[in-house]
Amino acid sequence: MKIKNEKGFTLIELMVVIVIIVIVIGLGIAMYFANLPHLRLSAATRGFKDDIARAQQIAAKENATVRVTLTSNTSYEVVKITDVQDVPCAPLINDVNIKTVDLANQYRNAVRIGSIITPCVDSLIFGKLGAVESSATSFTIAPEVPDVCGGEFRVNIDRADGLETMRVCINNSGRVRIQ
Repeated sequence: MKIKNEKGFTLIELMVVIVIIVIVIGLGIAMYFANLPHLRLSAATRGFKDDIARAQQIAAKENATVRVTLTSNTSYEVVKITDVQDVPCAPLINDVNIKTVDLANQYRNAVRIGSIITPCVDSLIFGKLGAVESSATSFTIAPEVPDVCGGEFRVNIDRADGLETMRVCINNSGRVRIQ
């Protein structure tokens, strides 16, 4: 006996649809993992920019001096300075550590802060009005890298494989931007 108006899909039609879905998912996963190093670099750069802006806000709001110090090529700290320092960059007992960031742990060794000369020299100090103090030195001294920040303070944040660099630029008034 034959049934009229058979409705539904054949097994071959269902298998073709499943194969197409698997191929699309496979391509999406491959593209995600190919783009993952760039995503980690972007996140680290945005986080660093936000921490610099936060340091500036704390300096202006609390009428305090705030220092951002690159402690290694993968970490930095934000410290509120409470006393006058005789030795620049020397930690004081009453200093308040606002935040310490270790990019190596946070981003699985995928990013680093480029061109570190020595700790302490690489500090950015925001004065009590939130502007960059004139005594602060530039973060990065790398003559081989073009100065895309126009003479402002800059921090190069690199992928660990060295294939991509993003820059955080800070002008003397404290404006922070990503290049």
